[in-house]
Amino acid sequence: MSRLLLALAGSVAVIAAAGSAHLAADTQAALPGCRLALDERGGAVHVHAVIESPTPMHGTYEMRLTRNAAAGSIDLSQSGAFSIKAGARTVLNEATLNGRARDLDAGLTMKTGGLTLRCPVLINGTPKEET
Repeated sequence: MSRLLLALAGSVAVIAAAGSAHLAADTQAALPGCRLALDERGGAVHVHAVIESPTPMHGTYEMRLTRNAAAGSIDLSQSGAFSIKAGARTVLNEATLNGRARDLDAGLTMKTGGLTLRCPVLINGTPKEET
């Protein structure tokens, strides 16, 4: 009898683990994606705040760019509302600045459905190291 109980308990544990993994994968797949892309070309930095979502969504965003360097100071903060259709990719904001991307302190956050997401910053496609 105890072997039967152990077998049943093991089966329940496997089913529960599989269900949790499936739920986690579904939750992750439903989350929106965002990034702040800093692309250097010709002595300038082209900034693109990008969001994409597998589901329709609306919310707000805030983009922040600061720099204190010999090339000059920048203190730029822009924010607004967004609405995106399922499966869409949208550029929320764009800017072009002189100088180098690595000299910028940049950030993008978005709020939707009670969540606040801090978006990764990419320099020429590579994640920027935290300073």
